Amino acid sequence: MINYYTLITLIFSISSVLYYYVVLYFKYTNFFLLEILLFVTYSYVFLSSMKIFRNWLHPYIIFLGTFFIFNLGVVFFDLINSANFGFTEQVWYHGYQFSDFIKTKILIILIIFLLFSHLGALIAFSKYKNVSKNIFISYNIVYGRKISFLIMIVGLMFFILKIYLYAQVIFTQGYNLIYSYSLPFLIRLLDDFFYIGFIFLLMSIPQRKIAKRLITLFLLISSFFLLIGMRGAFFTQMLTIMSFYSILYGYRINIFKVILIVILIVFISQIILILRYDISQIKDINFISFLYFFSQQGISINILGYTLAFENDFIGLSQGIAHLIAPIKTFLLSILGFDLSNNINTPNLTGLLSHQLAFFFDPDDYLSGGGVGSNFIAELFSIDNIIFFILGSFFYGFFIIFIVHKLLSKKYGVIIFLLVLPRIFFAPRDNFFGFIIPLLYGFLIYYCYIILLKSIRRMLKYEN
Repeated sequence: MINYYTLITLIFSISSVLYYYVVLYFKYTNFFLLEILLFVTYSYVFLSSMKIFRNWLHPYIIFLGTFFIFNLGVVFFDLINSANFGFTEQVWYHGYQFSDFIKTKILIILIIFLLFSHLGALIAFSKYKNVSKNIFISYNIVYGRKISFLIMIVGLMFFILKIYLYAQVIFTQGYNLIYSYSLPFLIRLLDDFFYIGFIFLLMSIPQRKIAKRLITLFLLISSFFLLIGMRGAFFTQMLTIMSFYSILYGYRINIFKVILIVILIVFISQIILILRYDISQIKDINFISFLYFFSQQGISINILGYTLAFENDFIGLSQGIAHLIAPIKTFLLSILGFDLSNNINTPNLTGLLSHQLAFFFDPDDYLSGGGVGSNFIAELFSIDNIIFFILGSFFYGFFIIFIVHKLLSKKYGVIIFLLVLPRIFFAPRDNFFGFIIPLLYGFLIYYCYIILLKSIRRMLKYEN
């Protein structure tokens, strides 16, 4: 079955690239037909993935879900004549509308990415089919759990302090100002220990009942993220943990639970959005308000559109490389103490496409804390090389499956899984290589943890 789907996907993938060159050469602009082709492509990718993985909580299925929300929502609403594809929020882009040619390019680029990333996922799955559940620290599990719990408690204190400081900024100065507010270094360093300690506890693979209680407690506390409007951080983390639980303990959900989860996420997201900006609008909530979630979140596709529309400013070898390495560069600059809040220097200093676009369109709003988010496909395409784009698309699908069906069988696999996948789920609205720092960070803290446990083991032997 895998070989069958691989062959079909390869044929479709090559055809999509040929079609891309037809669009470029003939300036073909039948974007309505391409909207239909895009959803046919997405349906094929999604249904074939479900046929293979048979798990709604498989990371690749979740990735396809977030891809739909952030990149296809606006297109879907246009297809059913419920939105104007090409318009973004007036506050940012002043009603600028894409040309038919730009819309056509957006759609064919999305089709190419879907097919080649799916090809990468299929080839990776044919190579790494089985996941080992023998994932644990094989020595001093009891002491490891005690240390993990201590790390989690220390991190929790700083996590609560971070929420408190952000909440103060939001309630006194407005939500946008948190992007111009810099947390004290010690808080930024130690609040992550809450999640790290939780991961260390899961690395010992507790009994299913204990794991369920631990996960429930962690998610309840982490939901305080929602109080400061950070919906993406909480929901991607929640979906990653649910996926891990599903894979490790064989937990499965049916279509009705999937629908319920989606409804809850949409409901909570829209409530938080209203509370974040104008609580008086909460009385106007209706069914259409929740449908607007998909149109609103699907606005991320416009990042790709504006990258294409203003190619002289955002597309080229040097610009593309700058956008791709920006997450790593930004991390290093933050360590060195640079001010990376929304200021006049940040866009060029970091190379982040999200900052450059926001400043390009509305400098005043950007400097007051506004932002537009990014788009991993836009960053990948900005390097202006179709071969590189194909390889990058293939890599993404391959990498997701590699994490799940290869790395998860390693002792460090749990921490890589739980640190990296939230960034991959959010990539359609974020950076292409946003997962690099969490990946390196995961290896670093894993080996530090192992060294710590070995040191304790030697101390215990010496005392005895």
